[in-house]
Amino acid sequence: MKVKEYLRNHQEHLVIKRLLACCEAPSLPHFVRNLAGLDRSAVQAAFSQFLNDQSLTPRQIRFVEMVIDQLTARGVVEASALYEPPFSGLHAGGPDELFAGKENVI
Repeated sequence: MKVKEYLRNHQEHLVIKRLLACCEAPSLPHFVRNLAGLDRSAVQAAFSQFLNDQSLTPRQIRFVEMVIDQLTARGVVEASALYEPPFSGLHAGGPDELFAGKENVI
């Protein structure tokens, strides 16, 4: 919380601008999320309706839980990461094939 406040109050400082540039963060919030991660309960709340869908398979639920883990730890998940380990360990075809037939749920 203190880091977020400091960065928000000093976003025009040269060092902060350079940090954002070197990390290729598109914005200060993106940089902070990447630095500090997200609150696990907030992420779980955002995904709760999705996880409560009774039609999901255990592998599909595990995939969503892994996304939650990544968001909690890193704050962001690039779409391309969903096709790489550890996600690809659940299905080699990535989320497209893992969730095939569930387009209405996704």
